[in-house]
Amino acid sequence: MNFDELRENCRSDLYKNKQPYVKRIPGQVSFYEMEDARIRDEYNKHCREAVQHVLGPITDKQFGLLFGKAWENGHPSGRYEVAQELEDLTYFIREWKEEERYINEQR
Repeated sequence: MNFDELRENCRSDLYKNKQPYVKRIPGQVSFYEMEDARIRDEYNKHCREAVQHVLGPITDKQFGLLFGKAWENGHPSGRYEVAQELEDLTYFIREWKEEERYINEQR
């Protein structure tokens, strides 16, 4: 999964819950809530794959920090915007790491 594929999935409503919303019954989990959780997990998995496609392996904590910032900045506009924020942050980190490598080689 790369960022182009992730954004296309967002555009095609792959991460949209199509189950009818049913008022929650206390103590029970609805099909809507189960589908929502499945979609959230799939979206998070695809986001991590896109980040690792650019940066290589990252820890859970690193992904949590990166995704948390992207979510904070983008979620009011939807998952597409979160993906865009995540891509911007990911490429910023890659450039930072490349510059750091260059500096270390000059020493």
